[in-house]
Amino acid sequence: MSLASSAGNLFFVYQFIKKLVTPFDKTKAFELGIIDAKGKILKKRSQLRTPEEKEAYTLTDTLIFNLKKVLSKVPGGSTKFGTFTAALFLMKEHQKDARLYYDKTYLEEQFALFTQECKHNKEEVRTLIEEVEKLDEDGLAAGGGAIAGIGVNNPNISGQSEPGVMPKKKRKNFAGAAVFKVSPEIYMRARFGKKRYAKYENYVGNDETGEEIRQYGRLNPGKAIVLQDELTGGMIYLKYGKKS
Repeated sequence: MSLASSAGNLFFVYQFIKKLVTPFDKTKAFELGIIDAKGKILKKRSQLRTPEEKEAYTLTDTLIFNLKKVLSKVPGGSTKFGTFTAALFLMKEHQKDARLYYDKTYLEEQFALFTQECKHNKEEVRTLIEEVEKLDEDGLAAGGGAIAGIGVNNPNISGQSEPGVMPKKKRKNFAGAAVFKVSPEIYMRARFGKKRYAKYENYVGNDETGEEIRQYGRLNPGKAIVLQDELTGGMIYLKYGKKS
């Protein structure tokens, strides 16, 4: 099944692209003094103290920032095809290989290989471009912006959120378990499941979603909890429920 077959995936491709084309000096991480105007890290993740700082520089941001640097060195990296190739790479590869997050040389090598594959078989990238542009035409993310055809038409109209803001949805269930959408970094942190008696915040953090999961777990000790990666749609059990 093509990645472009899901509207949810398309929305997150759109988010990826917005981050990829945003200059370093226009990011929240720059504003907070975490990176400089060229993307150089000024504060290590271990030095981040406030929730605002941690939200501005997540593991996913590290990967995207590094990939931005790679794109600047690749011929055609700033073209629409190059940008969508990078988004496709992030969607497909970021969960499979943790080394991509901390080894910039390895990231560059793997992206170069992926780019060559896409050049030999351009159909999926072209389909992705067409589907995202169609998404714009349908009014989910239409208007101007750094990338032609991608932006916000009217953020005050229901269903047309600002870039990077996913419309709130009711929580769904999977096999009788509550499903919580989380960021890729939280998904990876919790991929082996929660150990008994361990604190929830060690796995899901203490932001709004993390607190919601913690409260649900405390009020429903015998029920299962499933986490869903908001970027790929993949699901894992944070906690298995008690067998009836």
